[in-house]
Amino acid sequence: MTREEFENLGIGETFQLGCRKFVVVETDDDTLCEGCFFATVDNYCNCGDLQDDGYMPNCCDERKDGKSVIFVEVEDD
Repeated sequence: MTREEFENLGIGETFQLGCRKFVVVETDDDTLCEGCFFATVDNYCNCGDLQDDGYMPNCCDERKDGKSVIFVEVEDD
């Protein structure tokens, strides 16, 4: 997988960050960051540095598909 493909990981796709697994979930602009694992108390995500360094996919403006997404932790089976 190329960096561009990872940055634009599709809706429903999963990725690993450390010992945690996340799924990409589509959201609308009105609720951007609400429900995201990385959201702080005021529903603002702090994931920009992780995205810039290539550790996680983009969640909004930089996505090629124009969609806004959040990241939800997935429990292993």
